[in-house]
Amino acid sequence: FPSHDNQVTFIQNKVLELLKQKKKVADIAEEMGVNPRNINFHMTALRKKGIKIMPVKNEHVWTQIDYYEVDDTREVTVSHR
Repeated sequence: FPSHDNQVTFIQNKVLELLKQKKKVADIAEEMGVNPRNINFHMTALRKKGIKIMPVKNEHVWTQIDYYEVDDTREVTVSHR
């Protein structure tokens, strides 16, 4: 039985779904009407829950992250609270 700590919130799930669509943090933030820092905060929380979110760098500009590769191997439990 998954611990409550590993439950992904409704908002975190939305962020996760958009990351899986290879969207940039800035675009996700704009779509959700929040600051990009909020998205980074959610990504940190998701990583703590065991979801791997790995940056994929631009092949020409190494400082630029094109998108994130998401490895979501957990049993999916979404809290709608």
